[in-house]
Amino acid sequence: MLTHYTCTAEAIANILTNGFAWFPNRRKLVELLIPWHDFSQREPQQFGMVSFTENQPSHAKEHCQEFGYFGIVVTENWAIQKRAQRVIYVDATGPATEAWKNLFASGYKDLQSRIMYPDDGAWLMAYENKAAAGAIAGSALWANLLQLWEYMEPASVARQREWRIVNPEPFYSLSEINRSLGVKS
Repeated sequence: MLTHYTCTAEAIANILTNGFAWFPNRRKLVELLIPWHDFSQREPQQFGMVSFTENQPSHAKEHCQEFGYFGIVVTENWAIQKRAQRVIYVDATGPATEAWKNLFASGYKDLQSRIMYPDDGAWLMAYENKAAAGAIAGSALWANLLQLWEYMEPASVARQREWRIVNPEPFYSLSEINRSLGVKS
């Protein structure tokens, strides 16, 4: 059982009527894993997601204090059918973090070497968009790392025990406008 918590009964009614809405989420890992690039305007793959916790409601007090006390419960099977994944929590230091840093550095260098027109916005989009990284720049490594990025969070929030469904469409306007998942629970 997974639960999506929110602040108001109105939000619950909205979800039940229209489906979950995509919500952009800054992962707060960019300074740790990709410190050499300025992502201050937009983090990679920030196209919206829907988050759930696997914390049982009786053990979700801290989670509710942060996200709200109203929740919609879905089954794990429902979430998996909607392509939900458990979040990967990344520690601030340690051997796994060093491996992540090295992988992201290799992927970044691969992408950088493939960017033919560094002043062209479409090519520059490849730094933050897995579809552009693969289709425009031809960097499968960077595209795959950005796929993983969608499911990463700092270990400091591991108590959330989060699962997420990410928006498969790279709509840049999602930082300002939520789009519906279009699937009712």
